Amino acid sequence: MKINVLKLCVFLALFFTIERFCHKQTHGFRLYKIQSDHENHPDWDVKPPRNINLDTILSQPYYFLNSGGECYAFVSKDQKYVIKFFKHHHMRANRWYDLLPLPIFLQTRTKRREKLSTLFTSCKIAEKRFKKQTGLLYLHLNQTKNLQKKIQLFDAIGAVHYLDLDPTSFAIQKKATLAYPTLTHLMQAGEIQAAKVRLESLIQLMIARSKAGVADHDPRKRNFGFVQDQAIEIDLGSFEIKESLKNPKESRRALYYETLKLRKWIKKYHPELSPVLEEILKSTQNDLVKYTENN
Repeated sequence: MKINVLKLCVFLALFFTIERFCHKQTHGFRLYKIQSDHENHPDWDVKPPRNINLDTILSQPYYFLNSGGECYAFVSKDQKYVIKFFKHHHMRANRWYDLLPLPIFLQTRTKRREKLSTLFTSCKIAEKRFKKQTGLLYLHLNQTKNLQKKIQLFDAIGAVHYLDLDPTSFAIQKKATLAYPTLTHLMQAGEIQAAKVRLESLIQLMIARSKAGVADHDPRKRNFGFVQDQAIEIDLGSFEIKESLKNPKESRRALYYETLKLRKWIKKYHPELSPVLEEILKSTQNDLVKYTENN
């Protein structure tokens, strides 16, 4: 009896070790985790874009790129596009314990629904007000029948998956290089002017978001990237409407707080860029002051 119990314990320990290893190697990606089962909502409808060829974009294979808090990202074979699939297993409402009429389960179910609504609302804000500045090419939130397209995905360990896109929520963006590593690379290569151009674009991006009446509540503030020399916001899940930001005074205040971490990072890792950044900020602030005085 003791031997059987010991064997069982060894088996369970081995099973969980293998499971955790596989989870780490694949970054937890599973097709069931991105399957959409929510009801369609009219506020989440998005018309297919007319100025891009979805067939060309979706006909190529995509390879695992990264896993974030809200989605799994895959990059296209030609390295031009990123497709993001939302992690629905964190927001799914039809779990077995939802049938239990206990307050704690009812509260959890409500939070999951609110999380889904907040995420999709943020994506719609990006699509309607900040599309170019997020590199967003196509947003697909509700289930459809007209795409009739399957995509080939390779996960982190090279296993291939085929996914029907009509019932799946996803977003397609231009592929960007992360802002901080890009600036570091340029500085190491001695390309200070190129770094300055990107810093200017980054500051203008923040100003453009305020002018659009959109706030970004991501506390990390590292969700920026560059498509060539143009800055974009990579994360789609932390936007909300804040019309007061259209006021230049509010815009100036927001810019100050949003650039705090950037200024600290520049000062720590590339202090030679600090005067450049301060010059850009001063010029931008002066332009906003003039705009305020004239309005």
